[in-house]
Amino acid sequence: MSPRSNQSSQFQSTNSSLSNSRFPFSTLLYLTSFHQPSSNNFPFKTKTMTRAQQTISLALLVTSLYLSLYLGLIPLPAVVQDEIIPVLPFWSLVTFGAWLLFRLGWGMLTFKDTPEAYDELMEEIKLAKADLRVRGVDVD
Repeated sequence: MSPRSNQSSQFQSTNSSLSNSRFPFSTLLYLTSFHQPSSNNFPFKTKTMTRAQQTISLALLVTSLYLSLYLGLIPLPAVVQDEIIPVLPFWSLVTFGAWLLFRLGWGMLTFKDTPEAYDELMEEIKLAKADLRVRGVDVD
């Protein structure tokens, strides 16, 4: 038995029970009997934002805020508007670079604090040196 004939038999049984009614609900029941939305995706499937979407959203928010400050849409004192806001992107870029250098330096300083990674890297270096020696390259 096909799903369509099953639905039509459901319609006929529903239609016969409402045939004595004065209000014509049979058309509405017929139209809604074919599509029963499931509860897990009704009315829309919910999706979480990807990392790229989050980054783009944050960048647009920060850019909009900066442009509103730079164009004077948000009133600020004249000293701030004329001397600080124009150099804010460069200051942010330098600060971000300094933070990245700090993270890199901190990772180098604390590298021996992770003995498994240290031992694995030293073993890979020994294997690479042995492979290069076999190929005739002086590595020492």
